[in-house]
Amino acid sequence: MENYLSSAISKIYGEDDDFILLGLTGRTGSGCSTVAKILASKRKNIKHSLFKGDTPSTNNERKEKIITQHFDKNWQPFILIQVRSIITLMLAEKDIKQVEEYLLTPDFSLDAISTKKIVDILEDIKKEYADSNEEESARDFYSEILPSKCELIKQSLGESSFVKLYQRIGKNIRKSGNPLKKEQVNGLFFTLAERINSVITELRDQKSGEEKTFIVVDAIRSPLEAIYFQERYSSFYLIAISCEDKQRKQRLRNLGYTDPAIKTIDEQEYLDTDIEDESSYVTQDIQACLQRSDLYVSNQDSENEVSEFKVLTNQLLKFVSLMKRPGLVTPTALERCMQIAYTAKLILVVYHARLVL
Repeated sequence: MENYLSSAISKIYGEDDDFILLGLTGRTGSGCSTVAKILASKRKNIKHSLFKGDTPSTNNERKEKIITQHFDKNWQPFILIQVRSIITLMLAEKDIKQVEEYLLTPDFSLDAISTKKIVDILEDIKKEYADSNEEESARDFYSEILPSKCELIKQSLGESSFVKLYQRIGKNIRKSGNPLKKEQVNGLFFTLAERINSVITELRDQKSGEEKTFIVVDAIRSPLEAIYFQERYSSFYLIAISCEDKQRKQRLRNLGYTDPAIKTIDEQEYLDTDIEDESSYVTQDIQACLQRSDLYVSNQDSENEVSEFKVLTNQLLKFVSLMKRPGLVTPTALERCMQIAYTAKLILVVYHARLVL
């Protein structure tokens, strides 16, 4: 009877579904990479402060105990896909001589030594990619080998120069479908999104047996690319990561960013866009991504190293548990208020739309 009831409940809550896709979005320094790292971790490496005793004394502790039990029994690490790694792969697939010439243009001010290091890394990636179908699984290549090579490029350039270069290359891909060309070509805006989607498909096809496929994409910075995945996957959730602006800027300074560099990044990510300006569609628009997000996670600095990331982890474990089993715990008072506010907003939108018509 117990097995029968368990299988019935599993069917009702869709636990047979073997796929979850998460997209992370947020301003540089808000903590998207930190969230991705937590989601991609094994259960034993995840530190949280959820209640796990035997006798919860409050309703909140009872909810936390339920989430803890679900986490202990059902956690499976997410496969990490870094957008910057996919951009790196697309760059490695181009002619190396053309890439070298592009990096030496005055736009980036790279010296010959740095350029040579990057070119050598790209050649290694090209070789690894050619051999991956035979020797490595797709998961190993996209979540471990490619990110490690991308990290080497970042170390060669420095954090600020790396962000500047990849923002430019990403813009080129959305304009022309080619990381080295900035001339706009119609119909190629979703080249990057389509490439990420092909990686997702490859990872799903390569799974074995009853293994489930949970994937996190770090990070989505174009609202149109967010829509691309929202329209294709019912199990896609866009998660917005935020923190106080003062904390975010201090994190960037700790990483070696100068104040002018931080200002430049903020201006690129938070531009005032004009719907009639074609260039606005290929630039990063974090504000629009935040507005389209399904979930919001706060990543404030911890008071001490002991509690570092635990509050952040608590939020993630709760959301992932609810994705796997909707209704596992009831909403908090704040979440209920937010739902009421969201519903009121929709009613106003519909009302004004009818007035216009």
